[in-house]
Amino acid sequence: MVDSKTRGYVGAFVVGGAIGMIGQVIMDIYIFLEVPYAVLFMIFTLACAGALLANIGMYQKIAAFGGMGADMPMCGLSAGIAFVIAGARAKGASPGKAVIAGMTAPAIIFGSGSVLALILAAAG
Repeated sequence: MVDSKTRGYVGAFVVGGAIGMIGQVIMDIYIFLEVPYAVLFMIFTLACAGALLANIGMYQKIAAFGGMGADMPMCGLSAGIAFVIAGARAKGASPGKAVIAGMTAPAIIFGSGSVLALILAAAG
């Protein structure tokens, strides 16, 4: 019998690999269609797909099986933002305040990461 830790590793590997493969196929399609900045459009497509799947309740099931394999890609970030916005709206927040609530954590994460990158670049 497989323990829960091993099951978590396998789920993360399968889901993360599937998301990576889907992203590669999307990027290859954009390259074939000669879309400029194909990588940016692929990331945007994955982000939109994550938010859409979160709003219809499917991303929760994917994340329950895949754990960090579902949370780390861009679609996981957009799904997380969509969860926070939907939760704030359910508690009665205005659309503007809900968006601010959804964008607070990513702003802190990316802001602190940028500051740390600048410090490390200056030190090295």
